[in-house]
Amino acid sequence: QRVQIGMSGPVELGLSSRGSLSGLSVTVQSRHVSCTLKVKAVGLNFRDVLNVLGMYPGDPGPPGGDCAGIIGTESNPQSGVLGLGFGSLRSYVTTDPKLLVACPTPWSFDQASVMPTVWITVWMCLEECTVVCAGKSGLVQAATGGVGLVAVQCLQQMGVRVVATAGRAEKQRYLQAWEVQLVSTTRDAAVFVTEARSVLGESRELGLVLNSLSHDKYILAAAELIANKSLFRNSINEMHGN
Repeated sequence: QRVQIGMSGPVELGLSSRGSLSGLSVTVQSRHVSCTLKVKAVGLNFRDVLNVLGMYPGDPGPPGGDCAGIIGTESNPQSGVLGLGFGSLRSYVTTDPKLLVACPTPWSFDQASVMPTVWITVWMCLEECTVVCAGKSGLVQAATGGVGLVAVQCLQQMGVRVVATAGRAEKQRYLQAWEVQLVSTTRDAAVFVTEARSVLGESRELGLVLNSLSHDKYILAAAELIANKSLFRNSINEMHGN
C-alpha cells in the first residue's frame, strides 16, 4: 500500500526504539555522495519484523535488506539492480556492488525486491545436495512459502523428483498443478509419514529434505525417510546462520 508522507526529497524509515511498530517514523535522509543505490522498492522479511519488535538475537542493525533500485547518479542513471543493501528502508543506501545483480528485464522493482534472501537461502540449502540427488526424490516441507516455492522450481530444474507438504487444501492443489508427485499435510505427522512411505516404497529413495517447518515431529520423521542423513538440510537453521 502506498501512502503520502508529506515531505519531499530523500527520506528514510527511522527506528527510534525496538518493541513496537510505533517506533518507526519517516524522517528526512541526509544525502551522501558515496551512495551506490537509489532504492525503488524494499522486500520485507520475517527478520525485519523480529528486528523492529526487538526479538532478533544480538544487534541486527537497522531494518531492511532485500531491495531493488538504480545504480549511478540521477544525471547518469545506470541499470536497474536487485540485491542486498543493509538498512535499505531509505531513498539512498550504500552497499557493496558485489551484493547486487542486474534486474531481469520483465521484473518490476517491486517484484525484484522480494527475491534476494529467498533465493540465497535455497541456494545455501541445496548447493551441496543437488548433484548427488539428481534423479532421486527430494522433500520440500511447507512448500507454498517463499523458500518452498523457489525450492520446488530449483529442484525440478535440477532433475530431482519433488514431493512436498502444505497445509490447506487450496495450497495442496496449487502444488499439484506444478506436477509435484506427493502433496501431503503439514498438520499431521503420522499421516505425512504414511503417505510418504506409500509413494517412496520400501527403498526409501528420498535423497534430500528442505525443511521450513518448526514442528519437531516433522523434522524427525523426514530425517528417518532420507537415504543419506548427511544431506538433511534445515532451512530455518540455514537462515539463522546467514
